[in-house]
Amino acid sequence: MSFCGKSATLTELPASGSVIVDAGTTTARLAAVLPVECPLTVVTHALPVAARLADHPGIASPGSRPSTSV
Repeated sequence: MSFCGKSATLTELPASGSVIVDAGTTTARLAAVLPVECPLTVVTHALPVAARLADHPGIASPGSRPSTSV
C-alpha cells in the first residue's frame, strides 16, 4: 500500500480516496503540507482548511468541479 507523503502525519493518509478534516490550527497546517501529487477528496467545514486547499490541483472537495485543460 502506498501513502501520500513522508512525514508521520502524512503517512496516515491514503494514497487516494476521501478524508474528513476538522477545524483547528493543526489541521490547517496539515492542509498546507499535503503533497500536490496526492489525489484526495477532502471534506471540511473549516474555512482556513478550505482556503489552503482551494488552489491545490490534486485536491477536490464535494461540489467542486475538476479542472479541465483545453
